[in-house]
Amino acid sequence: MSQATATLFGITRGKLYQNRFLAPCDVRTANMVQLSVAFLVTLPMALLEVQTMQWTIKLTGALAWFVLALMLGGSSLLYLLIHRGATATVISQMYLVPLFTALIAWLQFSEPNT
Repeated sequence: MSQATATLFGITRGKLYQNRFLAPCDVRTANMVQLSVAFLVTLPMALLEVQTMQWTIKLTGALAWFVLALMLGGSSLLYLLIHRGATATVISQMYLVPLFTALIAWLQFSEPNT
């Protein structure tokens, strides 16, 4: 099983479990729990990194975009759609992410199809 397939399977299973067994909660609370757990999981790996960061304007802008728009915005939209009962639609659209990522990489960066 590829990493992308395992990731999509995990997301699907987690969201279906959340929709069925957990009471609806505030989007901000759900995001805080998700990001806190991700921080705790990745912190040990980050502390093992030996290379130093070369902070630039481009890196700072890319990180800000990733955190604010993609993580907080995307997660918030995902939770809102799930709470409104659109779980099947949301999950089915998540399977399109690897396809469109590969397509955009091929169009913009001429990456070979593997």
